[in-house]
Amino acid sequence: MTFRRHRGGPATGSSGHRISSSRCRSRTCSAVTARCLSHLRHPIELPTGRYVKGLEFHPGVPRAVHHANVKIDRTRSSRRLDDDDPGPGFDGGGGRGAMFPDGHFLGWTPGQAPHMLADTAWRLDAGSDLVVEVHMVPTGKPERVQVRVGLFFTDEPPSRVPYMMRLGRQSIDIPAGTRITA
Repeated sequence: MTFRRHRGGPATGSSGHRISSSRCRSRTCSAVTARCLSHLRHPIELPTGRYVKGLEFHPGVPRAVHHANVKIDRTRSSRRLDDDDPGPGFDGGGGRGAMFPDGHFLGWTPGQAPHMLADTAWRLDAGSDLVVEVHMVPTGKPERVQVRVGLFFTDEPPSRVPYMMRLGRQSIDIPAGTRITA
């Protein structure tokens, strides 16, 4: 995948740099009646690491995409999975080397606009791969999904580093229709 550089962003009017795909990878979801999970891997061809202050995502076929997660793979394990799959990207829950940047959850849901991080940019190392986990929903027919991702760069390192902590339980079972009062 090749990238071209832009100034600013159409949705945000911000300054800085953005990369977006000039040739989209695509994936056909063959699941007509069940959800499918597909991973699209995009090598990031940067001469040196950069700080990223924002992300813009376009699903291509919004009716077929429930949500997407954007992760970074510094280990190249996603490249091996992609090479083993005959089409673009790879299916299933693989890509264990692909992680969210420290303290950040990069995702997209329908209607979500791009936003810029004022002081908590994250580091994108040269040679990393961008891995987009696309969670598709059935539309009654196979869909060819082409995603586009824009990254907004900054030269400023973060002045604060967020910390992500998951709070929850897997053992909570609340039957459907149960009324909950505080």
